[in-house]
Amino acid sequence: MGRSRSITDQLLGLNIDVSQFLKNYTKAIEIDAHFASAYNSCCVAYRAKGDIDNAVADYIKAIELDPTDSDTYNNCGAAHCAKGEYDHSGKDHSGACAQPDEGR
Repeated sequence: MGRSRSITDQLLGLNIDVSQFLKNYTKAIEIDAHFASAYNSCCVAYRAKGDIDNAVADYIKAIELDPTDSDTYNNCGAAHCAKGEYDHSGKDHSGACAQPDEGR
């Protein structure tokens, strides 16, 4: 959860307008529907707003676009866990473990 937790803390702790943040990344997705990082950023905003369902949907899309990003698998697992979907959470965390270590 490293990267997303940090961004969520920034959004909430620095009084960043989460709705505007989400709108900006939604626009980025409209411009480039294959921009996995934009989906991941939307997830962070959705989680900050407490909208776990949309966060999970965008995490799944981000994983489809970039199945090598272990952070996205972990974040998706955390979102599933927040929904009480522990089976899905475990699968996502297993997916993260299957990704090569990129020096993180």
